[in-house]
Amino acid sequence: MIPEEPSELNCWQWGQLAASLSKYNFKYTSCDWQQQYEWLTSVPGVGRVVATTLLAVLPELGQLSTQQLTSLVGLAPLNYDSGKMRGQRHIVGGRALVRSALYMAALVVVQHNPVISAFYHR
Repeated sequence: MIPEEPSELNCWQWGQLAASLSKYNFKYTSCDWQQQYEWLTSVPGVGRVVATTLLAVLPELGQLSTQQLTSLVGLAPLNYDSGKMRGQRHIVGGRALVRSALYMAALVVVQHNPVISAFYHR
């Protein structure tokens, strides 16, 4: 039950959506969920699927710092150093569902935003 528009659902329906996804241990009230959904979808490139994925799989959103969130999602490069040896940095672990949703959003933004597209293609 992913809405077409955030205004289509009232607080009770948001509560139903949160309850149906309760396996992710939500810490939101239904109105908090709706406000965060509307805030996320106001960002260009973030649609209903990405916003719902972030809210469902990443309940820590808004509670952790950006460094902690990137590490939790698995976007922070981790070093493989030992003594004097400096290894390569790799992105490992984290929440793959969030990573894949953000990747798809990034592909859309690269196609439709000329500033980001120029940065991507340089």
